[in-house]
Amino acid sequence: MGLIPEDKIAEVRDRTDIVQVIGEYVTLKRTGVNHKGLCPFHQEKSPSFNVNAQKQFFHCFGCGKSGDVISFLSELEGKTFIETLRDLAKKSGIELPEQTRSPRDEERARAAESDRAKMVRLHDLVAGFYRAQLETPAAEAARKYLESRGLDEATAEKFKVGYAPAGWEALVRFLESKKVPPELAERAGLIRRRDNGGAFDTFVNRVVYALTSPMGETIGFGGRVINPEDQPKYKNSPETLLFKKGENLFGLHMAKHAIRRSGRALVVEGNFDVMTLHQHGIDYAVAPQGTAMTAEQVKLLKRFGREVVLMLDADPAGRAATMKVIHLFVEAELPARIAQLRARDGKKQDPDELAQKDLPKLQALIDDAQDAVEFYFEQVASTSAPTVPGRVAAIEECVGLLRAIRDPLARDLYVDKLSQLLKVDLGLVQRALRSAVQHPPAKPRDVAPAPVEAAPIREAVQRRIPLTSYKLLAFLAQHPTFWPRVNASLLKDPAVHALVASSQAANVYDAPALLQAAAPEIRDAVAKALGDDQFAGDPEPQRAFDSISTTIGFPSDLEALMHERSAAIARGDRDLTEKLNARIIAVRRSSR
Repeated sequence: MGLIPEDKIAEVRDRTDIVQVIGEYVTLKRTGVNHKGLCPFHQEKSPSFNVNAQKQFFHCFGCGKSGDVISFLSELEGKTFIETLRDLAKKSGIELPEQTRSPRDEERARAAESDRAKMVRLHDLVAGFYRAQLETPAAEAARKYLESRGLDEATAEKFKVGYAPAGWEALVRFLESKKVPPELAERAGLIRRRDNGGAFDTFVNRVVYALTSPMGETIGFGGRVINPEDQPKYKNSPETLLFKKGENLFGLHMAKHAIRRSGRALVVEGNFDVMTLHQHGIDYAVAPQGTAMTAEQVKLLKRFGREVVLMLDADPAGRAATMKVIHLFVEAELPARIAQLRARDGKKQDPDELAQKDLPKLQALIDDAQDAVEFYFEQVASTSAPTVPGRVAAIEECVGLLRAIRDPLARDLYVDKLSQLLKVDLGLVQRALRSAVQHPPAKPRDVAPAPVEAAPIREAVQRRIPLTSYKLLAFLAQHPTFWPRVNASLLKDPAVHALVASSQAANVYDAPALLQAAAPEIRDAVAKALGDDQFAGDPEPQRAFDSISTTIGFPSDLEALMHERSAAIARGDRDLTEKLNARIIAVRRSSR
């Protein structure tokens, strides 16, 4: 692979809106010159992840991750630097030059391509194959099935719906014709090996659709039988390097912009439900890939939305699944509501059916969905015996959920609501809650314990840097032409001295590179300085630079005195200010 010039890398970075790209993964809110959100690299309750659009860098003050838009995507998507660079260049309309390569270099380049990139290209190839097969005479039954579900061609194209032919070897032969190594297709879960060494297709005689990452990459496939006698009815790709069913949500790539816009996500059970809902304008719907919701999926939803409406089946199994999921949402502090589908004749009703028959009714069900915690309490109350033991068991079961509610006011209101539902004295519920703090709560029925949030792991304990060093970095971030004029030898902090000296030697002064070069223990301080805009638009940058440079040369105790004097002036303490002035003059004279 040819080397990409630094100026081209810089052009790609400058032409890419880092806030927009990171906003595909994180809900960002503007705070001054920065944008802030929950860090996608570690679990956190309060946002400590900052994105600076002007300087084109991100930094998390919780876990210490930092870099530019290229490193962000590379780490989050598991791609190599060059793969990410090429993706961004293509989106920005920038041509990246490559050196002429010999056949041997081409072979080495293919060998060096990451397994992830190979699998993504393979899935794109297979998605095209399945789409083409849907147009063949053999796919007539598949087309009739899609017609029966009310899925139009535009939606089928949008979700990459296709047909996996019967015969067990259609895809195997196609991949052989494209010279795809069978080992790669097997690792991707697209084909399987027979005992005799032969291979057969994973998906056979099924309607298939693409499973995608939040960025829209095809990472696997799902399939639905056409022949009712075939089993299982629904089938997903096995877990691979790309596809982890508990870490993805079907339709999120299509829904994320609508979720961010409205603040709401709708979670339904079926993938075809998602497709039909999108077709009818409910474009914020997703599904949990045919499995129970996981903590990772809840975390993923929290990146984009402010609340979630769960529309799971109203049968006993659906209600039990909903009860489990509510714990995850409370633990994640993501507000959730429950919308129940009930047909008049008592039969099961799916969201896609209601969307086609009575869209306003479906929308009303979503808008009027019940608070998830209140739903949980009502379910417990309705299934508990109206006896003393029954009410004790009900209180103990609900206390586990109450303990997970971190907002004290909300918790008190829910305690009051539970006492009313169970028709018991408020004090009894409060006493049970206080007792639960000292003793392990009773395990909720069929509810797995919530995962413990992992604390961020920092490379080193963070420390401050001298005020003059902070001001210098803040100034240079706004006026980079002054970088070569800094006398690094005057910087007393060893880590700051090393950072400035190395940056001058490399002639690299952009914020992402400086953050990466900073010693781990001062990275937070450097990130704050680089994002500080106190010197933005300074009409006399030379005077500011001279002032900072002069102060850097003062003894360290003088800097502390000047800082103390500034605080005294701000407080209006004249006596202390005069005393500090005298001491500052004395230190300056002694240092000459």
